[in-house]
Amino acid sequence: AEQRIGKITKPRPRKKGDPPPPPRKIEPISDKAIVVAYDTCGVRGGMGAIALEKTLGIEVFNLTGGIVQWYNCGLPVHNKDGIQVKTLHPGIKRCLGYISAPNDFKDMASLKVSL
Repeated sequence: AEQRIGKITKPRPRKKGDPPPPPRKIEPISDKAIVVAYDTCGVRGGMGAIALEKTLGIEVFNLTGGIVQWYNCGLPVHNKDGIQVKTLHPGIKRCLGYISAPNDFKDMASLKVSL
């Protein structure tokens, strides 16, 4: 649901809550490429970064604070059509309060209860 609302352009997403994928063959990537893993608040992105480093054999960064911090800093997020938006899905109810930038998010029914 989060990615329908706002996302960083051209990520390689995975479903929320999925464990990090096992190492698999990934298309070759330049050793000069900058690879950044991210999630809502930065925790799962860190786990993904570790898995990607092992798989790709290059340094992978975690977006500290996740897309929420990115958005709060005024950096761009885009909808599924590539249009920049001022809307960010917080993922779970607990994370709604972490978004301090103006947010047009309205779909409260799509929020999951925090654990």
